Amino acid sequence: MGQLRKTGKRRRRGARIALLGAIVAAALLAQPYAKDAWHMLGLQIERLGGPAVSDEAIGLEPSENGPAPGGSAIGDAGGVEASEGADAARADDTRQDDPGEGGQDDPEALGGRGEAEGETGEGGRDDSEALSMSDEAEGEDGEAGEDGGEDGGRAEAEPAGRQWEPVPQPKDYGYREYQDLYPELYASRPAEWSSSDMTVFLTFDDGPTAHTGQALDTLRDKGVKATFFVVGSSVRKLGPEGKDLLNRMVDEGHSLAIHCDVHDYRRIYASVEAFLADFNAAYELIYEATGVHADIYRFPGGSVNSFNGPVRDELIGEMERRGFTYYDWNLTAGDSSPNLTADSAYSNAVSKAGRKSRIILLMHDTKKQTVKALPRIIDRYRELGYSFECLTNEDKPITL
Repeated sequence: MGQLRKTGKRRRRGARIALLGAIVAAALLAQPYAKDAWHMLGLQIERLGGPAVSDEAIGLEPSENGPAPGGSAIGDAGGVEASEGADAARADDTRQDDPGEGGQDDPEALGGRGEAEGETGEGGRDDSEALSMSDEAEGEDGEAGEDGGEDGGRAEAEPAGRQWEPVPQPKDYGYREYQDLYPELYASRPAEWSSSDMTVFLTFDDGPTAHTGQALDTLRDKGVKATFFVVGSSVRKLGPEGKDLLNRMVDEGHSLAIHCDVHDYRRIYASVEAFLADFNAAYELIYEATGVHADIYRFPGGSVNSFNGPVRDELIGEMERRGFTYYDWNLTAGDSSPNLTADSAYSNAVSKAGRKSRIILLMHDTKKQTVKALPRIIDRYRELGYSFECLTNEDKPITL
């Protein structure tokens, strides 16, 4: 039996050598196809155990199309973000109660998408992004990044597969009198947005609060940057400590963003003028406390909610005209639930891990249990090979 195997191997080897001769002959007789023939020759040499033969080694220019199929493990897995926010569940608008000022228990999606999509086992549905992602980009268990779960405050590596695209022009609604309000309320809108594969943006709404310091401690110890969407009334409620926390966020490299000044939906969304007044108050508070001109924001209740329908498009158009960019989310910790535990916050926060390549995670630093779950959330994403970044206005938004 062993002799027959050796004989078979010799025959196959002989057939390959004969094929090599035919390829060389074709290369010499058909010059227009010489390049392809040399490539086939190189592949056969490698299969026979010889050295790799590069284009440069045989005097050919590298292919303008990049590596051959299979040359890239990831490919275009990042393309899933084309519909990053489109998979959000548009839950029925059954809740119409006004959260009022300081309504921090609000699910941040009153009639937009609610927290149902982030709750494991409750109202969850298959994510269309998950079906379009390649296996290589899914971050399978057991094949995590090399530094998964390590503490020590190290900096995150630059995410792979960063892509850039032009920022669309704001929709022109023509002249409106409110355009003359707050002449200093403008930001520089970038020419391009970027996105990158396997990236998580941790975002915290409604703070600062008594729990924010603990969240900052965890982020510092883990070497992770996050984005804080600030509520002006929450800053004032803490007195001097509120501004101290804002400055600590800046000093430790986090992004400061605007949520609102007073968490009162009916007041904020009464008109474009009302929204601008509230936004400007929060903008001025952050600038006076830290010297930062915040240029990104998150709509209270998300960009699609039960209160902003009549003015939503005009609000977005005016804020874009002024150079500001808004960010929703595509995953939540579900921490508006009255039955929240650290375990449920963790489970919700990682429920789509490995099935989304790019995640903006909504959390609240008003919730003790969320802050308690934060170390485990970070460790889990690192185990799956994700990097962490804080949002800037150069990051492509995810919207509802």
